[in-house]
Amino acid sequence: MIERLERAPSAARLRADLLRNRGRWEEGLAVCAVARAAGDADLDLVVLQFRLEMAAGRQERARAFLDEVLARAPEATPQALFARAVLSNDLDEALALVDRALRLAPDRNYLLTFRARLLRQLGDRSGRVDVLHQAVEAASQAIEADPTSPDTYGERCATMLRLALTIEGEGGRAYAERALTDMRAARDLRPDPELWADAAIALVLLERPLEALAEAAVALEVAPPAWAGADRLHLWRGHARALLGEHDEAAREWGQGRLGALSPTVARVHARWLALAPAETRERVLDGVPAALRAVIDDALFGR
Repeated sequence: MIERLERAPSAARLRADLLRNRGRWEEGLAVCAVARAAGDADLDLVVLQFRLEMAAGRQERARAFLDEVLARAPEATPQALFARAVLSNDLDEALALVDRALRLAPDRNYLLTFRARLLRQLGDRSGRVDVLHQAVEAASQAIEADPTSPDTYGERCATMLRLALTIEGEGGRAYAERALTDMRAARDLRPDPELWADAAIALVLLERPLEALAEAAVALEVAPPAWAGADRLHLWRGHARALLGEHDEAAREWGQGRLGALSPTVARVHARWLALAPAETRERVLDGVPAALRAVIDDALFGR
């Protein structure tokens, strides 16, 4: 009993974590600052300050909290292992560090969620569907640990969208449907434009273009100025227009989506909707796309 009480999160951390889940970053940071000024030495509180600063988009300030964790924590603590994993440039090394941290603290949602993200990135890099399935399972474990975390639902949703894009037929459609369920759960907890954008993607994959356009419109309404997800969303709005046979509108959206800035892997995925447009529309959209990327898209379109 005493050991469980020692491991129990402080009231300040619980409150700040709840504020983070609601997207109230500054209030969460204020709670952490007051608690630490009063002598709260919980290292997970410092980790939470890192996560709040990252959510607020302040990477340099966030890094300072990781540095503090590494300066204060013994090397083998869960917090230090997490900090080393975040700072690692090697996905396999980072995953090994997080696995070590989870052996010490198996109930930490932030460790479980980060493990799911690393597995998704490894699955994307390798193209291995089995690793993406592991990422879904890891995110499910994180949701069990904290069903109030929208980040964890969002992480599982992102992996299921990747599976929906990778697996053909009914298997892919099933993952798109499951991703929609997660998005709706997550945005009930925090209204994040990325979640409406992901819903639009899932609905395009399910060939429900009118619903996709409605979700995309909400994403743009709730998004902050200069939202980083706008380019990606324009591409998917173009795909929805292509499914409706509105090729001029699709071409305008694709143009705003900056096709030429995509990686070859991502461009190959998008080619399936470009194929719906007439040849002259495609040529207009692809005019100016770098030659190497154009070759990838043409290969996906025509197998050449």
